[in-house]
Amino acid sequence: MNSAWLAGFVDGEGCIGLSPVPYGGWQVRIIITNTSEDILKQIHSQYGGTMSARQYKPNWKPCRQLTLCSRKAIVLLRDFRKRRKNSNNSCPEETSSC
Repeated sequence: MNSAWLAGFVDGEGCIGLSPVPYGGWQVRIIITNTSEDILKQIHSQYGGTMSARQYKPNWKPCRQLTLCSRKAIVLLRDFRKRRKNSNNSCPEETSSC
């Protein structure tokens, strides 16, 4: 799986955030929701996490949700960072979103 494609997929279909933990502190959490079970299974096989089924409304297509927490989420984020560092494409200086 191409990490640039995966970064775009997570950007479009996922959510990256911090969640409080009961013993104090925070954990990184990535949640990816999509109707393609095959794509989520590929990501799951490489990074782990928890898969679950969702149906938000009766007339909507069922979807799957992959949740990566703590170390598993950090591994995925580090893969994105490695991809960016190894890329020949640099971000323009006036852009703060890189």
